[in-house]
Amino acid sequence: MIDLLLKPNQLTGLSDRVLRDMVSHIKMNKTIISNCDKKGYKRGKGTELLKTIDEAEYELDIVKKSIKEINSRKKVYNKQLRQYIAYMKVLEKKLEELKNE
Repeated sequence: MIDLLLKPNQLTGLSDRVLRDMVSHIKMNKTIISNCDKKGYKRGKGTELLKTIDEAEYELDIVKKSIKEINSRKKVYNKQLRQYIAYMKVLEKKLEELKNE
């Protein structure tokens, strides 16, 4: 089985993981839009470049979709996090028991 995360990107030679990490870093200071409807990333146009109602509505729509996707992922991660925390507490208790034997 091929690990697709380690397959180099044909354009850059970098792995997909490295590219996603780079985009995540850029997202801290710039509006980079991605959503499950389309491949790749799009930089937010900026309000000064929006000249028509259609352009502004489209930009607003894709930003709202991106926010919705992020919020959905947050819910999933929070559920997973609760499971990890519960397991961590069980492990800590077991470790303490083993140390006290």
